[in-house]
Amino acid sequence: PDIEFYTPWQSSSRPDLAALVRAQPKPGQETMRAPALRRRFRKSWCSWVRLVLLARALVVAAGIGVFLYLVVPQWMIQRRLDAAPVDIIECILEAGGMYPSGLRATLEFSVPRDVLRLPLLSFTAAVYGFRGNVFFVDKVDGVEVRKLLGAMESDEKISIDSRQDMRLRIGGDMGVQKYAAVSAMLDAFVKRPTVKVGVEAKVDIYARVWGLFPVPFYGIVLWKSLQVEAFDGFKHAPIELKKIISAEGTSERLLVVASAAVINPTPVTLVLRDDVQMRVSYPVDDGRQYLASLFVKPPMKVMPGLSASEATLELRHAPTARGEETLHTFIGDYIGEQEGYMRLGQHGGRLPVVVHDVNSSSALIREVSRGLVVDVDLKPMPIALLRSITADVVAMSLTGYKVIVHLYVSNPVPHTVDIVAFALAAHHLDLAGDILYNYKRDELWNPDGRYTLGPFENATLDFELNPISEVSWSTLTSPSVLGALALQAINQSVSLGVKLNLTASIGGFVQQVRYKNNKLSGRVCYNLAMPRGHCGGLPKRDLAPAADSSEDSDSESDRAMAPLFWSERRLQAIV
Repeated sequence: PDIEFYTPWQSSSRPDLAALVRAQPKPGQETMRAPALRRRFRKSWCSWVRLVLLARALVVAAGIGVFLYLVVPQWMIQRRLDAAPVDIIECILEAGGMYPSGLRATLEFSVPRDVLRLPLLSFTAAVYGFRGNVFFVDKVDGVEVRKLLGAMESDEKISIDSRQDMRLRIGGDMGVQKYAAVSAMLDAFVKRPTVKVGVEAKVDIYARVWGLFPVPFYGIVLWKSLQVEAFDGFKHAPIELKKIISAEGTSERLLVVASAAVINPTPVTLVLRDDVQMRVSYPVDDGRQYLASLFVKPPMKVMPGLSASEATLELRHAPTARGEETLHTFIGDYIGEQEGYMRLGQHGGRLPVVVHDVNSSSALIREVSRGLVVDVDLKPMPIALLRSITADVVAMSLTGYKVIVHLYVSNPVPHTVDIVAFALAAHHLDLAGDILYNYKRDELWNPDGRYTLGPFENATLDFELNPISEVSWSTLTSPSVLGALALQAINQSVSLGVKLNLTASIGGFVQQVRYKNNKLSGRVCYNLAMPRGHCGGLPKRDLAPAADSSEDSDSESDRAMAPLFWSERRLQAIV
């Protein structure tokens, strides 16, 4: 390349031949110069290849780094979260009031620090609010299906320290998006032993490694599902009536405000800030029959464990005989089988009722409870009604006598009760025995309030029998019965089976109560004259004089037995 050739016609520019000769390479010099050029070329080419490979390596490394940054933290956090034993300390769900179309959820939970610990690494992290979707995880044909309930938002800061157990309290508003899903979850929450709920949230985590080096992670998508205990249809703990608070009646309806003890086996506190109404039916042979309406005033709060709630029960006279008979059946089942001086409802049984047709001023409650039908067991509240029974037999003349039955009873309601009709059938020894007497008054004479009981009053009610028409003479003429009654007369005691139909009025609402007692022990006192006190020491009532009473007026038994027997006052006057 260093030699140039010139043609003859280029003589004007012909170079010096001596210079050309001097420029020629010496022997051996050419062979030494070519490898150097080749080495220089190879070195240059290798440098470019190395640069390209290095650039590719950097790109790959950057891609791997980005992949690890985006995937590995989420994978590690999700894996730890799946295995994390989350302990729910408190969960509050509020509906209605300030949240007409959604829920207010507050969750307090704890996670052990072992879940957060990393080898040779400690860190702190913070999450400034999140938005997540809440799901009801249902099983359809054995396959888990996520049903979207709504979206939950929270602006609260979550602080995490890998050196400490994590205990967090998060609150947020959840807008309901799928009423059908919430309705399905409510049905499962009431009827099943457990329900499964999951939350999927997208969060930004701002961490500091060893408290020094900031490492942010953006857009981490996390999923966590929890198995939560549910009510299981109130099977393990029925709703128990605790106290009758008030009772107000009219001719058309009776409103009873009562408190009930509810066992909430779940960690969830339910708060309803709107009124709720529901219908209560009682199962009969061919289905269920409407019994009453139940009203719950806001706020109703059912906390985990034992809590008491107040509700108003509205009873109305059924328009059909079947409806009235259903109410009589419910009252009879509530009382249960009585023997001795038991309290009503002390039999320990349960009353199965059906709650349905839930209504509310809250659109959310109306929608999510649409079609909800719940079978609930009620545990009756023990109520004292009949405390003692005695009788005074008073000889009125050589051929006649008076029988006065004393019933010591309790008024179980905080309202004045008027007894307007009374029917008492007494059987010898027990209900399987022959009937001794049948006392029946379709309309009691009550001018002086002798058959009126004040709120929660214990009092003695006196009922005078008509020995001619109300005593079963066929039973009394039986030798075996006469012998047994003679022995009981010696001991001044008697065993009876009692059927009692008591018609009472509470503020104008008239209702019949059917009471049966298989075997009652009573006392009979025999007197030659009217005693000052009641047989058995039962307390005697101080009655106000009747408005139309006079000193010569006859008693009820006198009018019932006249003209067969003289009244006590006439007998005393003749004597």
